[in-house]
Amino acid sequence: MARKKKENDVSEQVPEAAPAEQVVATLSEPSQHGTHEVNGQAESKKNRPAASFAAHSDRTTRVEVAVWAKLVKVSEVEEYTQYSLTLSRSWRDKEGQWFGNAAFRIHDLPVLLYLVQQAYNWCVAQRTTVKIGDEPLPF
Repeated sequence: MARKKKENDVSEQVPEAAPAEQVVATLSEPSQHGTHEVNGQAESKKNRPAASFAAHSDRTTRVEVAVWAKLVKVSEVEEYTQYSLTLSRSWRDKEGQWFGNAAFRIHDLPVLLYLVQQAYNWCVAQRTTVKIGDEPLPF
């Protein structure tokens, strides 16, 4: 049985997404602790995904895959960036309010698979270096 909406439920405002053909990646630097220093004082910064891919699966449903980067330090001299994905689904009710969760309907899956593949390709491109001989490409 479905749960009745309470007045104190929090809704989230979600912007309109581009069509599936226009996947936009938002880039940011990987963070280690979510803080940075400004004028010698630690200041917390909002943790943001390294890339985000979103599309509508129908006229009221938006599916998003976010790629999160974490800087992992193995030793004093070795560190690498580890990527993980989060999946989310947002939908709009009859009044125009947006709600979200991570439960997907059957018709969301083809769009979700497409977005996960785009996120995977982005992650692989981040760790791929192209060289001609011993020299890296200038672009």
